[in-house]
Amino acid sequence: MQLTLVGMVLIGLWFAAIFRGISATAFLTLLMVPLGAAAVINIPTSGLSILALQGLAALTTGLAVLQLLARGHASETAIPAAAWVLGVLCIYGAVSAFILPRLFFHDILIVPYQRAVDGVRMSEIFYTTLIPLAPTSSNISQPGYLLASFAFFLVMIFVARTKGANYLSRALLAAAFLNAVLGMMDMLRLDFLLNFIRTADYAIVADWSILGADRLIGGFPEPSAFGSVCAIFAAYGLSIFFDRNDWIAGGIGIANAAFSVMALSSTGWIGLFVLVTFLMLRTLVDVASGGGGRRASVIIVLGLPVVVAVILAVVLTPAGHYVMDMADRMIFSKGESASGLERGVWASEGFRVFRETYGFGAGLGSVRSNGIVPVILSNVGWPGLLLSVIFMWLVFLKPTGLTRHASPAMRQNRVLFRAALASAMTALAMMSTTAVLVDPGILFFAFAAIALCVRPEHQIAPARPRAMAHAPH
Repeated sequence: MQLTLVGMVLIGLWFAAIFRGISATAFLTLLMVPLGAAAVINIPTSGLSILALQGLAALTTGLAVLQLLARGHASETAIPAAAWVLGVLCIYGAVSAFILPRLFFHDILIVPYQRAVDGVRMSEIFYTTLIPLAPTSSNISQPGYLLASFAFFLVMIFVARTKGANYLSRALLAAAFLNAVLGMMDMLRLDFLLNFIRTADYAIVADWSILGADRLIGGFPEPSAFGSVCAIFAAYGLSIFFDRNDWIAGGIGIANAAFSVMALSSTGWIGLFVLVTFLMLRTLVDVASGGGGRRASVIIVLGLPVVVAVILAVVLTPAGHYVMDMADRMIFSKGESASGLERGVWASEGFRVFRETYGFGAGLGSVRSNGIVPVILSNVGWPGLLLSVIFMWLVFLKPTGLTRHASPAMRQNRVLFRAALASAMTALAMMSTTAVLVDPGILFFAFAAIALCVRPEHQIAPARPRAMAHAPH
């Protein structure tokens, strides 16, 4: 086991943050989102790396548990219904991981989550193989990852209730700013500095290019992860900027959108397309319903000349051929590439496993599939999909009652909810094409914690003062 230099620094910062409470350690943990290639600990014998985000999240969760045991039950620790649903999903995932691989042992063929050397190779183009279903170490690790994300989700709910949802929002904007800084460092080829945080025992692909254009990876091991996170952060910053006069959030959102483009990731481009479409449709609905949207409409109208100028420059100059070749390589021909064909096979095999297991899945961690729906169905079946849909409804889709004509606090909560929703929709759009895990990750749950805690029914009323003794007459 090797403790990295960046790991020692981050653990030192975490211990320093303890003196400011769990909220400070949670803030520091969310700052680790852009450090996707930073390992706190590497275990060479197993090739396992404990990343900064997951490592500090585990430490913060442990600290929260100790504090809860020391202080006992408090009103602010009440668990909302959405968290109970997610907890049930974790329990079902763990039970399915233990029972289903044994129940369907060797009865069906699967694409294993861990790549297999032996098995029935499905194509000469890629290396995906089919093997008989059997219990593996992934049936332990994947439920563990989902449970860890759930536990930190509870911590973020606690922080949002005690410090306010805006505290988590500031942490995410700070993480988005750090992500843009790392993207700028990568663009300037400051690898001698970035190598300080790229310590995970992964293949770091910092030299990829497409048609002569370098692909950026920022603090991540490869371009797709960096482009996806950039698109999510762009959604959060730009949504806030559309709703209120926050130029800092707007600048952070624009910078992350630019780096998502420069990552040359088809997943990131899909996320940006969904984001732009979502913001424009939301603005049209706001204007049509009389619910505001004037400021967003002005932003869109003022941005149209810039968009038209860029389109004309592309069409009327030789750059147009280069852009079209790039778009063809990144999007239109993606499905015909080896990776695109392989991911298509993973998705279809996931649906097949769902059918052959009578809709219950093969157990969490058993099957490698592609796209959030096939992944859920092949691993945890219709119960997992139903619980996921209920969670999404309770957190993001259920009407909030937040209006722009209410108190300043409610208007602030409305801005945060809409930003969290925009980010979640952008993330889900990308997960629908590339996700291989049931666990959507800590960043997604951070938006879920904000969206949940700004709802009026989850606002904690101030504690009533104790009745004073009657003063003597």
